[in-house]
Amino acid sequence: MPRNLVPFSIPDLSTFAKNIRRELAIRPSTLPTHLELLNILARANGSRNYQHMRAEAVKSQKIDQSSSNDLVPSKAVERCIRFFDSAGVFKAWPARTSLQNLCLWVLWARIPDNRIFNEREISQYLDKLHTFGDAATLRRTLCSLGLMSRSKDGSTYQKQDKDLPADARTLIAVLGVAPR
Repeated sequence: MPRNLVPFSIPDLSTFAKNIRRELAIRPSTLPTHLELLNILARANGSRNYQHMRAEAVKSQKIDQSSSNDLVPSKAVERCIRFFDSAGVFKAWPARTSLQNLCLWVLWARIPDNRIFNEREISQYLDKLHTFGDAATLRRTLCSLGLMSRSKDGSTYQKQDKDLPADARTLIAVLGVAPR
């Protein structure tokens, strides 16, 4: 049976470590079971328990549990993964247009909904999401794909509401990026 991936990011490692220490200190001297350890990790990261954390991940990724086969990475997704570092930062622009377009869905998922950016703001925002220093290409391509809209004078940019294609949903899930 295929498993749904559950993204796990730690916003503050120090607090996380303290929470785990506190949980382990109140336990008997036996090692926790697999499920107990999952619950300890989930609680240390702010969830009620592992099931709650998993349900929130599924909900935030808009992944229907009945379509868990979507999380089996296609060849395109496997190729795209290498263009991101372990933190999900876009580190290189692919040569193939199809891979470029798929990779841009990851950036799209990280752009806040209903926010209007000026050109400088969107460039600065995109600079935080990639390392190859070409926010202009990212902006233009996001707009040409219809993932963002741009005013006629080019002064404002806004994320467009789109349904995620299956490969984009899988890539986002594998990288642990939660769509906003």
